[in-house]
Amino acid sequence: MGVAGLMSRGGTWVAALGFLVGCGSGQPVDMPTVVAPTCDEGADCGPGGRCHMVDGLAVCECGNGLARAQSHLCVELTHQTGCLGPRCDGVEGCTAPEHCAADQVCERLSGRCLPRSEVDDRVNARPTGTAGAGEFCYVRSDGDVRGCNDLEAADHCAEGLSCVPGGPLGHNAVCGYPERLPGVCRPTCQLDAPFCELGLGCMFVRGNGGVCLPLGYVDGSCGEALCRPGTSCVLGGSLHGVAHGECQIPCESGDECPEGTGECVAPNDRFEGATFCG
Repeated sequence: MGVAGLMSRGGTWVAALGFLVGCGSGQPVDMPTVVAPTCDEGADCGPGGRCHMVDGLAVCECGNGLARAQSHLCVELTHQTGCLGPRCDGVEGCTAPEHCAADQVCERLSGRCLPRSEVDDRVNARPTGTAGAGEFCYVRSDGDVRGCNDLEAADHCAEGLSCVPGGPLGHNAVCGYPERLPGVCRPTCQLDAPFCELGLGCMFVRGNGGVCLPLGYVDGSCGEALCRPGTSCVLGGSLHGVAHGECQIPCESGDECPEGTGECVAPNDRFEGATFCG
């Protein structure tokens, strides 16, 4: 990728999550490396899943009821509704279109049902690239970006796909100035005539209009799979192009975090504004 050599599509470079949140200095973030697992060691494709090696990396094909959270990991989707975090206010979150009334749409990243009449489904201008569905991408920032080197076609989604950020808040901005939001390429759809593949639902995402998103949610590892409403997928890079990260509860200083999650802290002292419950 053209991001100051921070991650390599098709190699074994993996970002540590705690080093990717925030980029207030305008400089690329230092990122350690680990060796990606193989199909024989480390890959977990779950029941019904298949693993095959691609360019030296384990890539899972996941079975029904599972979603690929990393290239080498399939996780089970949960279909209960739920919202965690300081901004949920006791309101149940939506994880599928049918969780909302007929005159509402599910805004999946915030997990809230919004009145259809108030939804602006216009999409932001975006460059066209070559990244496929489920692959890592960068949400467009206005103006020239410094500190990222020249972004390549593989950093932007191909025709018919939208780059959707990992969560509703900008806690995982990375690389350069203006800061960019890392995201995942997902198919677009029409809210008034929704059509998505099996296991996906047409939901609203601000700035992207209708997007085909996985039904249900995961806790823990995320990427192609979405986090529970109220939590953000703090993306840590890609393995063979597939976005991967960890579900975390974003918060602001002074917020009271849910019981059992600890205080609202910055996991990395270099980025004091990137705060999560933990």
